[in-house]
Amino acid sequence: FPSHDIHSGQYITGATEAAFNSTYVNTGGHYSTTTGRFTAPVAGRYMFHFDGLFDNITSGHHISMRKNGVQLDGSEGYSDNVNQCIVKAMVWNLAVGDYISIFVDTASSRIHQRYGSFCGYFIG
Repeated sequence: FPSHDIHSGQYITGATEAAFNSTYVNTGGHYSTTTGRFTAPVAGRYMFHFDGLFDNITSGHHISMRKNGVQLDGSEGYSDNVNQCIVKAMVWNLAVGDYISIFVDTASSRIHQRYGSFCGYFIG
């Protein structure tokens, strides 16, 4: 079933859905590099994993994983002025057509696309 990873040399800046612009594996094409959304092709449980590196900024930065645009998990946040790595993993029950996306919650945040991945796959 579908999964994907990203890797390129640009930034994603907030506040926005994180649309990673390349994939290593995207079986079935269920991840959109345009919208940053993984859309469920069948109903069931899915595992999602995100890791990313925030750029060195002085204001706080936050990221959340969202189902159909709604934040259902806690926003991970950091406030110091050094590069920060964030790792998030969630299991979601999805209906056909539901989607999961990563949302950069803070307008001043920048995530390196080169040093991150977003992966989704069906587990049953």
